[in-house]
Amino acid sequence: RRGFLRTRAAFPFLSLLAVSACGGSGSKKGGSVTPSPEPEPFDPISYSGSVIKGPLQGALVFLDYDGDGLLGANEPSIRTGSDGSFTLEGTVSDVGFVARTDTETVDKSSGEVLDNVVLKAPSGSSVVTPATTIMKEAGITKEEVSKVLGLPEGVDPTSFNPYSADVDPATALAVEKVSQQVMTTITAVSSAVEGAGADKAAAFSLALETVVEVVKARAAVVEADP
Repeated sequence: RRGFLRTRAAFPFLSLLAVSACGGSGSKKGGSVTPSPEPEPFDPISYSGSVIKGPLQGALVFLDYDGDGLLGANEPSIRTGSDGSFTLEGTVSDVGFVARTDTETVDKSSGEVLDNVVLKAPSGSSVVTPATTIMKEAGITKEEVSKVLGLPEGVDPTSFNPYSADVDPATALAVEKVSQQVMTTITAVSSAVEGAGADKAAAFSLALETVVEVVKARAAVVEADP
């Protein structure tokens, strides 16, 4: 299947392209027991952002403490609001986001349910998008992903939200077109793999991997000859 996927990867878009509390039982001194000091309370770390492929309502977002892409028992999670926004409080600093969609997730730009999609964003991001997902999975910089995907000059893919009220409409449209092209490509490859017998989750994962491999190759070209 890998060979098949690599062939299918040449789609139009791509061609354009814990705090722990430690306490003891106390120590004896001079026959008396000295109580252990109370652990100092930690200040929760606030995270906020938006999940955008069109604003995604009802996507499950969590702080990926261990970087495995799976929701762990100690990893804070929440569903996004109608505009794709979310706020989380965690105990670990400098971690990235993972957003998973299911039958509760609606793309507010189209009104359609968006199921079985996984989007990611590296530490420091305030948006979770197809572009940040490729950036995270390919291990490339925001400058490299901007070049490869053809994002407008000056757009930071880790913070730009095309649905914010204060953004330039032309720039917002250009960024959203890129996101749609990325997802259209991934969906096309995923559908082909699913048609060959894979389940939806595995098909999406393989499709994303295919796109990421192509982007990594193009990023290397950009690095060699900016």
